[in-house]
Amino acid sequence: MATHQTQSEPDFRLKAYEDKIVAQLQAAEAAAENGVTTARKTIERKLATLATTNEAQVVRAKADIDAAAAMLKAALDDFAHRLSAISTEIRGKER
Repeated sequence: MATHQTQSEPDFRLKAYEDKIVAQLQAAEAAAENGVTTARKTIERKLATLATTNEAQVVRAKADIDAAAAMLKAALDDFAHRLSAISTEIRGKER
């Protein structure tokens, strides 16, 4: 007589948890990628225009580039924070 095996309730919970973590990682990666890409393009565009900026505007252009670099750092920091939160959640579930 053949026995039909099904996943037990803990297996379903584990799969649901795994799916949740994968989705969180994908969302964090997408957000970080978008933030980094936007900041990088902004910096590249501003650096390209810096070479043709007249002397009176150089200070302003440098400030704009510094602000864009800060946006890039913030995007990376946000990504690190999201990964840390996910990692903390995973460690909590392992206990």
